[in-house]
Amino acid sequence: MEILIISGLSGGGKSRAASFLEDMGFYIVDNMPAGMILKFAEFCSAGSGRYNRVALVYDVRTADTFDEFLEVLSTLRQREYNCTLLFLEANVDTIIKRYKETRRRHPLEKETDSLEEAVSHIGAHSTGHSEAIVTADPEAARRFLTQVDSAAVYWNASTRFTDGGEFGLGCEMGISTQKLHARGPLGLAELCSFKFVIKGGGQTR
Repeated sequence: MEILIISGLSGGGKSRAASFLEDMGFYIVDNMPAGMILKFAEFCSAGSGRYNRVALVYDVRTADTFDEFLEVLSTLRQREYNCTLLFLEANVDTIIKRYKETRRRHPLEKETDSLEEAVSHIGAHSTGHSEAIVTADPEAARRFLTQVDSAAVYWNASTRFTDGGEFGLGCEMGISTQKLHARGPLGLAELCSFKFVIKGGGQTR
């Protein structure tokens, strides 16, 4: 059984590679967590040849540590699966070009000279999901956290923490960048929205 694991930089072309491989006859699974790869491999092995060629799109940010993924990769090879890792990279210009094809303008595309200009740029192009500022200036951080209208705003911490489990919400069922979910008659509680403010000291996930 052949297992091809596709990983790499965000915007490096993982989805496009998966699409090509699907045309070549691979069975594709997108966003497979490291903790599920071994079980999935066992399932495919028992499939009477139906899943002889499998490609898994893997985001390293889903693992607790990168070592978790390396241990899975080592175990697959010890069990004599024909396992290959395809890690995709791209330069900044290429990532921006690919990002623009399907998403909003990439933040790398704009350099600003002031906090006001940065907040304005975010307001014009952000999805309203997560934004961060890295600064040692508490006043600049306060203004950023107050003025940026996103579901989660960060000061000196990675936006990868935007996750239901990290925020104590239990199993994450989805992510919304809207402000109003209720329908029908509304009370005061239904008119309120959330904004998560995260302050850190350089933490990453």
